[in-house]
Amino acid sequence: FRGPGRGTIVLAPTASVDELLAIAGGGTEQEHAAELRSVIEPSIAELAAHRATSANLLQLRDVLDKSHENLLQAESLRLDVEFHLLLAQAAQNPLLTALQTLASEWTGEVRKHSHSTRHGRCASVRGHQEIFDAVRTHDGLAARRAMEDHLRDVRELVAKATRS
Repeated sequence: FRGPGRGTIVLAPTASVDELLAIAGGGTEQEHAAELRSVIEPSIAELAAHRATSANLLQLRDVLDKSHENLLQAESLRLDVEFHLLLAQAAQNPLLTALQTLASEWTGEVRKHSHSTRHGRCASVRGHQEIFDAVRTHDGLAARRAMEDHLRDVRELVAKATRS
């Protein structure tokens, strides 16, 4: 429910990730996480490019300014999740923000692999910068493509980390 001054209320998911994965059958958690992100996040980036306010841009810039390859894995991952959530908020759709929040929870274990090395953290920051640049210039198609490229990089980093 939404009302003046109430904000958005996100309800707890009705099923755990394990239950959802069991229902889905087949595939690995890694594949499911990558597919979920590839379905929702490019559209979020595109909408954010069209709808972001100057306040949204300042928040995204602040997270980028704090992000670098020398961070510890946990802090890098925290800023990564924050960047993607702020991007969803910039899309100005509370349902997408709620979905992004849930997706971040569901994909957390897989995502931490992409932040396990300095190279991975550097790739994450670079991807976020490219997404931000497209959102800042209100170029929806470029934002979508930058997110697709970023997610492809993340998939490769996760695959490499889990093979090691």
